Amino acid sequence: MQSTDDAPDGMAAYARAINNPNRDDPNWPLPSFDAKDWADAFHALFPDSDRDLMHTWFANALMRGYDEHARTHPDRYREGFEAAREMAIEVALKSYLTIRAMETPE
Repeated sequence: MQSTDDAPDGMAAYARAINNPNRDDPNWPLPSFDAKDWADAFHALFPDSDRDLMHTWFANALMRGYDEHARTHPDRYREGFEAAREMAIEVALKSYLTIRAMETPE
């Protein structure tokens, strides 16, 4: 959960909204990081739009924003990246060893 204590000036209210999304917020879906919320809001404005396509588009856009923030603020993400890297290596190694064991004749 994002801390509101270290938020830049003018961002504390927005940070609180992200932590406690409220569909009654007049800025909805701005506080949401759920692509479905964004697709639903878009579809409400443009009823002829393809809701599933917009869900996919918003998922990609939200992830792109996350990735860009992670790229430009690596210190905030380093611990998570390291944990994910270690987990990926462990899974890959287990998969490799399992496949090798299945290929090795007894």
